[in-house]
Amino acid sequence: AIVPEASTIEHDHIPIIACNRDLVFKAAADLPRFGHGAFLTCLETLYKRISGNDLKYTAFVGKPYEISFQYAETIANKIALANGQPKIDKVYFIGDNPDV
Repeated sequence: AIVPEASTIEHDHIPIIACNRDLVFKAAADLPRFGHGAFLTCLETLYKRISGNDLKYTAFVGKPYEISFQYAETIANKIALANGQPKIDKVYFIGDNPDV
């Protein structure tokens, strides 16, 4: 297939929602493993090369994005209230990655 010149692609792309931008993660093996962020990097690079434009994400979900924490807090409060407990005023999140 022939790849069109970047300047000929003028339309927007479909909405993209991404999660887990970790480039690598540690597993049982000694060497790090590629994470979902590696796929996103490839996708961004391919899109830029073909279209000449930056890939635009509609949203990022999952850790460490605020929308995920807000959802968790909302659900925790619903459960607390359903069990006769007061609204939770402090929420602490513990992650699996010191960079997050």
